[in-house]
Order: sequence, then C-alpha cells, then structure tokens
Amino acid sequence: MTEPLYRVCRGARSWDFENARALIRALQNGVVDGADRLELVEEGRTISLGDHPQFRNQLVDEEVLQEEDDNFEVDLTPMIDVTFLLLIFFMVTTMIVMFKTLTAPGSQSDEKGQSTRKVPTRSEVEARFLFVKINSDGSVTIAGQRAMGVQDIRETLEKAMKAEGKRTLVLEAIGKVRHGDVVKVIDAANLAAADKILFAKKVKASKQ
Repeated sequence: MTEPLYRVCRGARSWDFENARALIRALQNGVVDGADRLELVEEGRTISLGDHPQFRNQLVDEEVLQEEDDNFEVDLTPMIDVTFLLLIFFMVTTMIVMFKTLTAPGSQSDEKGQSTRKVPTRSEVEARFLFVKINSDGSVTIAGQRAMGVQDIRETLEKAMKAEGKRTLVLEAIGKVRHGDVVKVIDAANLAAADKILFAKKVKASKQ
C-alpha cells in the first residue's frame, strides 16, 4: 500500500491524503481546517495546516467574513440618480394644457364717487357688438336666427359676423341657463374665430 503524502490529525481522528489536490478539496469542503495538524510524511515533521504555505491561501477566515458582513452597506447613489433622471424625463415630456381666458366686464360700484364712467345703453352696445342670446332650452339666437349644437352655432356665428362686420360677441342669458350651454356657445365662438367674448350684465338704473 502506498504511503500517504499528507496526514491531517484532529485529536484522535486522522485523514490521509495521497496528494495536495485531495487535501485542497477537503479544505474547500470543510472536512479539515487550518487548526488541524498536518503531518508531512515524507519530511517526517508536523505543522499546523494553516501554517503550510501551499494550503494557507485555501483557508477561509471566518472572522474576516463576519467583519465584512457587518460593514456591508447598500449604496443608494445609483437609485437616486435614476430617480432624478425619471423626474426630469416626465417634467420635459408632460404636456401643459393652457386654458383660454375670457374677458368679462368689471362690476359696477354702488358707492357714489367711485366711478364716473357712463354706462352705455343697450342700443349703443348692440351697435358695436354682436349679441348672442342663450335660451333656457339650450338653443341660441344670433341675429334673429336660432341654432342648436356647436357646429350649427359656429356656422350661424360665422355668417352673422361676416354680414354685420362684428367680431366681438356679447353672451346674454335668457332666463335660467345651464353652465354646459354657455360652454357650448364659447366653444363654438372660439371655432368661429371670434375676437372677444363678453358677458351681458343687467345694471340697475341709477336714481337721479
């Protein structure tokens, strides 16, 4: 029987290895460790397995591994960078909806001395602007013609503005008018390319 090249002892137990490769495999599998005694049969001497220069690099230092686990930290820098990139992307690509503004006449002050501006009469306003009467049933009266629906109102407005040469509209509510009907007329006026949209307001006659 061939004499083993290496013999590892741990107390009363011992393992024989024919070559260095077999011993390295035993170290990797945890069969033996660096605290075991290594008998070099050919040299006739015994040393600690962890002191042998050929097998020292194969040992796993559990204390070093434990220290590395304790000091392990998660680097959040890449995640923060990605978050900022996504934020910038959505800010740049998001569409901003601009709402059209409507010009409405300012309120008249009831206090004396606050305003000396003369309130125009209805005939004066009708001479300058095109009146659009919004009825309670949802229909619209423009220059004596009734219209229903956005497209019908648009076509009627275009004909009236062209015939009378007026591009500023005055919306007048007849009775109780729904908000949706007013919006419908405003949409039609924008499609008809009206220059300005005003709202009629009843003004109490001043006492002399």
